[in-house]
Amino acid sequence: MTRTPSIFGITLTFALWLLVLIRESSAFETSTHAILNEAAASSSSVFDLFLRGQLNLLKGPDEVLLGKAVVKWIGLGGVAEDQFDGSELLGGLTRSARHFHTPRLPWDRSGFDIPLLPRFESSVRWAQLPDQGITGRAAWKDARTAFFDAATGTSDSGRQQSYADVFRIVGQLMHLVADLAQPAHTRNDSHILGDDFEKFMASTPNQILITGFKTFDPNILLLPTGDAVANIPVARIWDTDRYDGSNPPDEASSATFGLAEFSSANFFSPGTISHTAYADPVLPLPGLNLLDLASIERYITGENRPYRGKSGYGVRVERMVAEGIFFRFLPPFVHNVVLDDVVFQNYAAHLLPRAIGYSAGLLDYFFRGRIEIAPPARFAYGLAPYQPGNAGTFTKLRFKVRNATPNEATGSGQMIAVAQYRRALTGANLLDDPNAEISSQLFFAVSQPLTAVVLTESFQEFIFDFAQSPIPANSADLFLTVVYKGRLGLEDDAVMVGGKDLFEPHPVDSINVSDWECVQGTPYHVGDLTAYPPYHPPTQSQRDVDHDQVQDLFGPGFIPRHFLKLFDLAQAAPLPSEANFDLRLVDQGPAQYGRVILLQDKSSFGAAVFAPDIVFIPTGLVQTNTFDTATLPGLHNDVVLGPGGELVRRVSAPAMYRGLAFQNAFLLATPGTFPCFPQTQPLPPDLTRIEGALPAE
Repeated sequence: MTRTPSIFGITLTFALWLLVLIRESSAFETSTHAILNEAAASSSSVFDLFLRGQLNLLKGPDEVLLGKAVVKWIGLGGVAEDQFDGSELLGGLTRSARHFHTPRLPWDRSGFDIPLLPRFESSVRWAQLPDQGITGRAAWKDARTAFFDAATGTSDSGRQQSYADVFRIVGQLMHLVADLAQPAHTRNDSHILGDDFEKFMASTPNQILITGFKTFDPNILLLPTGDAVANIPVARIWDTDRYDGSNPPDEASSATFGLAEFSSANFFSPGTISHTAYADPVLPLPGLNLLDLASIERYITGENRPYRGKSGYGVRVERMVAEGIFFRFLPPFVHNVVLDDVVFQNYAAHLLPRAIGYSAGLLDYFFRGRIEIAPPARFAYGLAPYQPGNAGTFTKLRFKVRNATPNEATGSGQMIAVAQYRRALTGANLLDDPNAEISSQLFFAVSQPLTAVVLTESFQEFIFDFAQSPIPANSADLFLTVVYKGRLGLEDDAVMVGGKDLFEPHPVDSINVSDWECVQGTPYHVGDLTAYPPYHPPTQSQRDVDHDQVQDLFGPGFIPRHFLKLFDLAQAAPLPSEANFDLRLVDQGPAQYGRVILLQDKSSFGAAVFAPDIVFIPTGLVQTNTFDTATLPGLHNDVVLGPGGELVRRVSAPAMYRGLAFQNAFLLATPGTFPCFPQTQPLPPDLTRIEGALPAE
């Protein structure tokens, strides 16, 4: 008896057929995609420099995030984009079915299209689709959101997760580009039963690594698309809309075309072998009638195979097809040709270098936004008062930024500054004990956002408010990042980043050491006015130490007020004043010091001090307009990459003087004192600190 199939049975059969079709519609094998992505990431010097210089990922693509290197996250993205989601509905919302783009069709009709099913979104649109539905979230917008979250994150673990998401999603977008190097995906060939080109690539992965890479003309990324969905010019990596059928990309012009155009115009896929060129307006080239006999070669099976090659109408391909046994005896509408491993090796020589180079181009384009950071007009990025235990904080940073992205202007956006640093594990004062152990974990201080910012090619100075997330003065390995989110070129909601490795917070001191003086190498404690009263010979002659009836000792001195100003050595030394100072001290007596904590970016810098009056206590005499300058070194307490690629600690050791650990200091002393300055180092009393004033922001 014949049984009529139920509606349920028909639906189930259709669903299973659709499942097979979709699972087989991926381009390269997932392992090949991982290799392609990793090769693309490793080939990009731009990406490497960006990671190291702008994001402070010191090992570049080899930096480990959540147990996996950056390059491996990108490789994982190549695998993840082909992962089938079992929760997909019968409607066909799968990822791999969106990996097609036929360049001779309008973009809203250029996706995977087979009878009885709705047309799928083209990969050029899929990459920029605002909502990819239940298949997951791995479009350009999702990568941008993760990048902004990573760059402005406030926890090390959260930041690492967000960066891992960025690199994985960008890897998934690179997968879409690499698929364009599989002709079936640019010629609407479903290859339901598999594709021998994929199998060939899966069996010879080393071929990828030895063919180098070829990229595109970056000017194509300045061209608007006019598409409602794929409106970011990265779509031009897919399709420039230049190929009209009569101008196939050749070696001389291929860089000005998208990869889909190059692939579709130059190569056959198993299901789209056309005998006559230009017979199909969507796939006008190549055509068997344009091929010439190239060679006869012994195939691995032992037979002799004639190969036909393409010498014009695009790139030269020595072996486009292998002739079948009956090729010369069958009518033109019967295609007795073979695409074998020899053919695929010829295809791969053209396509794989471009798969790598164009994928690297997408990677570089995603991270193209550059902000350059420069010191402010005042030189100091940040100034903080010293507090006991080095407990002070920086609540404001001031510096200049500019848009350093070539050929792309910004619109109005928001900008945030982020300071990345490490802490002393035991709470030790890193000024007194710079070798104290610091955290392997990173910490972050994030400023309040500045809004309606328009970056220009010229530097503009901004003040960033860290009051709600202050930067500890007692921190190490400090790195400054500024993040902008807004329009860049033709892309809305782009994310731009600039990084600057600052020298660690370090003190600059002004110390009054005039209570000890030296004559002929011997120190005298002139701060003890009982032992060294004012000079009134012959009854008070203690200050004539060599008994030649000439006074030798004059201190100590008292400074009613004086000013310290730090400056760039490339500029003229400033004259510190009430209107121009970084530290102002009032009523500084002997054995006292004032301190400011500084953030700056120079390996050496200048400091100037000006005291309108210095009063010599024993006599009341006044020395006026004392001015001096000095060159001071930047302070290191950070983690850097060693010669073998390992992370090493770098520390600038302080000097000790009378109970004070100091790095950079101005010393008020008589000229004769300096030759025996080391002798005074252990002498009492210890120096005591007085409060100083910092300039208002």
